[in-house]
Formats: sequence, C-alpha cells, structure tokens
Amino acid sequence: LFLGWGRHACGLCRGVAPGVFRPREGGGNEAPDADLSIRIAPDVQTRVTDGAFEDGDAVGLTVVPWRDGKEQSLENVRWEDNVKFVRKDGVFAAVSTPYFIDAATKNTFYAYYPYNQTGFRKNSSLLDVAVKTDQRGAGASASDCLIAVSREVVPGGNPVPLVFHHVLSQITICLKAGAGITLDELEQAAVTLKNFRTEAVCDVESGAFSDIARVDDIFPAGRSCGRAIC
Repeated sequence: LFLGWGRHACGLCRGVAPGVFRPREGGGNEAPDADLSIRIAPDVQTRVTDGAFEDGDAVGLTVVPWRDGKEQSLENVRWEDNVKFVRKDGVFAAVSTPYFIDAATKNTFYAYYPYNQTGFRKNSSLLDVAVKTDQRGAGASASDCLIAVSREVVPGGNPVPLVFHHVLSQITICLKAGAGITLDELEQAAVTLKNFRTEAVCDVESGAFSDIARVDDIFPAGRSCGRAIC
C-alpha cells in the first residue's frame, strides 16, 4: 500500500535548457560569498523512531531558483542537486557546502530521506522509493521515506526550516493472547506480511505513484505488537 504526497509547479529558467546546471556567476577560483551558503534545519512531522531525526541520518537537498518572481519546476533547472546533509551532534551539515544563486532570487527547496546517490531523477520530478523487507532492526528507519518542500527561500543567515512528511504508510499489528495461547507463547510469535509491494516511483509534483513493483514478504519490527512501513 502506497500513499501519495504532492504539489504542482511549472516553468523554465531563462536562458538555460531543461536539466542543465548553470555555472555560478563570476567563474574563476574565487569562492562564493559565505553569506550565500545554504544551511538547513530538518524536522519531521512523524517518524517510526522517536519522532525525530538521529545522528547519522542523511538527507538529500535539491534547490530550484525562481524566475521573474515565479516558482519553477523541479523537472528543469536545478542550481544545487542532491546535496548530501548528514546529522552530527544534532546539526545537519553538508558534505560539500551548497550556495544560493544570489542574494535576492527566491528558491524552492526539495529534500528527501533517506539519502541515495540518485535523488530526484534528472529532468523529472520522480523519486525512487523502497522499503526494507526485514524491518526488525535498522530496516525500519531505512524504510521511513520522507519528503520536505520549502518555498520562497532566500538567504537570511539562518538555517532553512524543512518539515518532512511521510509518503508511505505504517501498519501496526498487535497480537493478544487468547484461548489456548499463553503470553509466553505469544512473545515467541513471528509476524510476516505476505506479498507486499516494496518498490515504487513517486512523482513529488503530482503525488502519483508508478512502477509499483517487487512483491515480497515484510518482517515488521517488534514482537507481540509490530510495526511495518509499506
């Protein structure tokens, strides 16, 4: 079972072909103004583990500049693309520092968790999502697919707030002792979710899912009361 999330945006950036990355103005070896560096402050609406991000978690960030005061599509020009931020000591830091295009242009920030090498597919608004078949340990957190969008972002000196939301569903299964079943026996019970879809492609513009594939069994976290992302 997949649940969707989405928004709508359209348009092109002036003078740049779709999917092409614009070089920073000025060129040369001079570093961009430090005031234009991008920092983020991710938060999460809900989470399978304690409702918050943890140290070691990594998110991907893509930045799309606006044109003439109008929001542009994720499918076209990306100023920064799939920048990796890792949480350490409660703060998300970029592996390689990203920058705003300038001090005045508005931007839309698209972010997702967990980070992968591809991020949002090139020339599209598609994101590959998947859940682990074994969610009894770290697999639960790794299946917690989240997306965040922040609009009208301009440099301000402070980290940009990003509130992440689920794009998938969580199922909770609770077992209760009954006739002929003791609590000790119940504690040893193993729950398996049979024939669930574990991979799909999410269009973050429309909220639609496609290429829903790979039927597999899922082993949820917990024992007598288990949880699974699917």
